Amino acid sequence: MLHWISLPAWARLLIVLLLIDAWTYFWHRMNHRWRFLWRFHRVHHSDAKMDVTTANRFHFGEVFISSVMRVPVLVLAGMH
Repeated sequence: MLHWISLPAWARLLIVLLLIDAWTYFWHRMNHRWRFLWRFHRVHHSDAKMDVTTANRFHFGEVFISSVMRVPVLVLAGMH
């Protein structure tokens, strides 16, 4: 939808980054609140000691679901 509005490129980029960041925050909160999603997300929290690999430790189900849920956000932002 952002391509329908006449804005400078830097403003569109800023809005897209804020939109995606807000969606990512909301999605992460839902992974902690909804029992179904937590079953996948807890793999990310399974490390006994946090290190650089912790940020990349995700269950395939979480990666798949989050990717599918992110598509409408990207389309609405005009990233198609």
